[in-house]
Amino acid sequence: MKTNEMQSLTELHEYIKARRYFTLLKPCEHRKESYNVPLQFSGHADVIFTVMDIIKVAILALEADEPYDSNHIVNSRINIRNLLEIALQLIPMEEMQLLDEIHQLHEQHKATQSQKQETKPQDKT
Repeated sequence: MKTNEMQSLTELHEYIKARRYFTLLKPCEHRKESYNVPLQFSGHADVIFTVMDIIKVAILALEADEPYDSNHIVNSRINIRNLLEIALQLIPMEEMQLLDEIHQLHEQHKATQSQKQETKPQDKT
C-alpha cells in the first residue's frame, strides 16, 4: 500500500474509534469469523418472557391467512426460522438444569421432613 493510503486508513480508523462505531458485534471466542451481540435483560424471567414473545410472534406469522406483500420480506419462512433460532439461543439451559437440581433437593428435603414427622413421638395431652 502507498503511504497516502495507509494514512487514510489510519485516519479512518481513528475517526471510527473516536465515534465508537462498530461496537455492537463482539468477536466470538470459539468460532472464527463469528460474532456475538450482547443483549440486556433484567433477569431470567425477562429472558423467558422475551423467548415466549418471539415464539408467539412466529406462531402468528405462520398462521397468517394471506401473505404479507413487501419488498423487504422476500421469504418469511426464513425470517421466522431465524427468529425461532434466536429464541432457542436465549433459553438459559444451564439455569434450567440448576432448577431441576434444586427441585430434586426440595423433594428430598420434603421427604426427609415427612419421615421425621412420622417418627416423631406424638404428644397425647
